[in-house]
Amino acid sequence: MNKTKTIIVIILALIISGGLVYLSDGSRIQSLKMSINELETMNSKLYASSTQIIKTNDLQTYKNNSYGFSFMYPSALGFVIPSYPNLEDKIVQLQIPQSDYPRTNFGDAAFSVSAVYTKSLEACLAAANTPENGDGFKSTKEINGLTYYYTKSAGAGAGNLYESTIYRVLVGGQLCVELNETIHTGNIGNFPSGTVTEVDKSAVQTRLDDILNTFKFSE
Repeated sequence: MNKTKTIIVIILALIISGGLVYLSDGSRIQSLKMSINELETMNSKLYASSTQIIKTNDLQTYKNNSYGFSFMYPSALGFVIPSYPNLEDKIVQLQIPQSDYPRTNFGDAAFSVSAVYTKSLEACLAAANTPENGDGFKSTKEINGLTYYYTKSAGAGAGNLYESTIYRVLVGGQLCVELNETIHTGNIGNFPSGTVTEVDKSAVQTRLDDILNTFKFSE
């Protein structure tokens, strides 16, 4: 009789403890579900916030107080020592790196600004280092209230092609300013067959134009 009671007590203890384990596990599962839901909600809020920050901080503004101009550019781009400008004072050059277009014949692209003091617009357009194969600045374009004269030029050497659109304007009757958009590519025939493709130059040009169209002088 005592043995039977002992067995019954043991069975009841096992059932109760099993129930407690089940309840404990159940509450843990419920708690875990709540934690996951909370994390998902927090993650959604953080994603929305970071997306907003990226959008608002994507553009930076470059200002040059000496010459009184500024332009906006994507924060992912960087500045390099100017090599493409034609005028005497090579002020700044912003570069689109080769790594932006992998497995293509893209070398680099850049937006640059240079300047020189001249006595007239005619002298500005004929300033030293006139663009190679240009048309003599016969076309005009309005950029933020000023009329720029521009020309296209192309130069090749050692299997490389440099294509530029060059804008010039005379500011204050004496300061000649040049805005230079250059795309550098390699001769696709110089690469091993099938290793690279032609870069979409129109897409690169659009990126340069987006920077160009923000260029302006201080009022």
